[in-house]
Order: sequence, then C-alpha cells, then structure tokens
Amino acid sequence: MTLAAGACGKGLFTTSPLVETTGDGGIEADAAVIGSPDTDGPVSPTVDTYPEDKAPPDSATPDGATPGASSTEIIDWQGGDVYLGDASLNVPKEAFYQPTNVTLTLVSDDGKLDGYPGPIGPIYSVSKTDAQQRPVALQHAATFKLNFRPADTSIPENRVALAYLDTLARLWIIVSGSSYNAKTAVVTGSVFDFVGTQLLAPIVSCLIGGQTCSGGQTCKGGACQ
Repeated sequence: MTLAAGACGKGLFTTSPLVETTGDGGIEADAAVIGSPDTDGPVSPTVDTYPEDKAPPDSATPDGATPGASSTEIIDWQGGDVYLGDASLNVPKEAFYQPTNVTLTLVSDDGKLDGYPGPIGPIYSVSKTDAQQRPVALQHAATFKLNFRPADTSIPENRVALAYLDTLARLWIIVSGSSYNAKTAVVTGSVFDFVGTQLLAPIVSCLIGGQTCSGGQTCKGGACQ
C-alpha cells in the first residue's frame, strides 16, 4: 500500500540544497538519516537497532504500521528520538534552537509511490515544524535507521543504500555515506537540513562503476530507478 504523494507533508518534498551534477549527467548529494525499533516477541536473528544507550520507548509503534501512520515528538536543544514501525530518527543535541515537532510518517509499506519507482522497501517521510507549523532548520545531521530485509535476496549487501526523493529532478538520490548491514538487517543514513518534508527509502545503489540495474531500471542519481 502507498499514500498519494500529495497526502504527505502537503506535497512539499523539497530536497537538501547540497546537490550537484556530476560530469556524466548523474547527481550527487550530501544528505542522510534514522534508527529502528525492536519487534515484539522473538526475532531470528535478534536485532537491536536502537541508538546506543537508548532503550525503545513504551510508545514505540509496533511493527506492521500501515501507510498513513505517523509519530511526532517535540524535540528541543537536548535532542531526542522518534520511532515509527521499523524506522527511527535520532536527533542529536543542539540540532534545534527551539522546541520542534519532528514527525515520521509511513508513506508506503511496499516501496511503491506513483511516478517515483526504485525503492525496495518502506518509504518514510520526515518533517520538522515549530508550534505555528513553520519549517524549522536542522543545525546538525540526524540519523535515520530502517530495519528491513530486501525481498530480492540476490541483492548484494554493499548495493543496498538509503535514498531521498528529489521531486524537482524527479529522482531518488543516494544519501552520501549510507550503508546496509545484512546481519542486523538495518539500513542507516544521515539526514541533513531540508525544507518542508523529505521522503526516505532503501534502494539499490549503482554508484560503483560497472554496476548495472535490472528489471528495466536505469542508473540515475546513483540509484537504480
């Protein structure tokens, strides 16, 4: 299932300004992102994907959240965490100068979003606003984590990455420095400042020379889409 693009963040999928075009027509970007909560009951293998020294809160949304579900925390200069389903966002100290509403929303649980193919896992949105619903600047990078395993088990671990949606370029852009740990089943990336709402999702990377995309997809923005 998936939400319509306009139903999330009022369609404000504005990207980080740190985007540059490469010589081969591709796009590079400095962006990044969050963490993920534990599941209820036994899991094999056992996965602990919370930030170090932080226990999952009692209010953490259980795995299996449906599209449209959201979680909001008021985070001030001391930092904090937001959890939703299999995703989490860790905001460090001094990232905000004022109490800020930070919201995670599950946009799609199957990676499908009309007009934007490519994701191989759930799509989440991140937004941050003040009490008057005005966008608030993120002064330091937050960390986004997502607990998931690709349905296609043939995808190499080093090709699973986190991407954000650039609606102006109509592309998913690989988050610089993002990574996937197949042992813990967690994709991790850093979320830098952006305006409005930013969409994040796991995707297949094609950053390294010689890597090809399957299923009729092409390599754009460092990702198969």
